[in-house]
Amino acid sequence: MDKWQKDLTDTIGAEVKRLREKESRSTMWLQDETERLGFRVSRSSISQLEAGNRTSISLAEVLVLAAALDIPPALLIFPYYPDGETHYLPGKIDSAFNAVEWVAGQRTLESDDIGVFPEPRVMLATERDDLLSDALRKIKTDPGNPMGHVKAMNARAKEIATELKKLTPYVGTSEDEQ
Repeated sequence: MDKWQKDLTDTIGAEVKRLREKESRSTMWLQDETERLGFRVSRSSISQLEAGNRTSISLAEVLVLAAALDIPPALLIFPYYPDGETHYLPGKIDSAFNAVEWVAGQRTLESDDIGVFPEPRVMLATERDDLLSDALRKIKTDPGNPMGHVKAMNARAKEIATELKKLTPYVGTSEDEQ
């Protein structure tokens, strides 16, 4: 068994327990919530996780437990966010803030250290997501040319779509379509 994996699993288990108890919820409630979400995590598995008796946890369990507890998965994995230190990889320590940013694609690994530059697909997708609010803001500040702002937004959206398609074959498709 890998010590880092066990420590990470224990951290997640302790956070699951803290969040569950904070809301005065039982392990049975959490089992039922995970089942309602479509991936049942048994009461026994939850109890073992919270007690530190598990050596690992699956990504599916992390995602469904986070959803059931109404917390972003990254904060379940790195509960010391934002200012605490965390072991984001074996033998690698950084701030929980940087670790969450790395998981979200807002930072990259550079020589096994967390860098400051976002992953290109995440950067482009964020820009694409901001296009509409930017266009609306420009229309408010320059109401004389609303169609010009809309045309500029559409042109940039097309450029971003082209760039994203070059970076990944899955852009514009869902998992079901793959």
